[in-house]
Amino acid sequence: MKKKPLYVTHVAACRSRSVAVLCNNEVYEWGYIDDKQQFSCVYQLPEGKVTQVEIGLSFNMFLM
Repeated sequence: MKKKPLYVTHVAACRSRSVAVLCNNEVYEWGYIDDKQQFSCVYQLPEGKVTQVEIGLSFNMFLM
């Protein structure tokens, strides 16, 4: 059985960090976080369609 391809639906950036939301609602963050360079999946959003993403220096917001 073929896996569904994953793709990025939304991206937001602020200074030295960025976030991306994938089609399966996984959120990835990369950049300089807590004085360390990182790239990781930070959390899974609840089911539903993400329509907008905004980030600031110390927050992420997702409109669903």
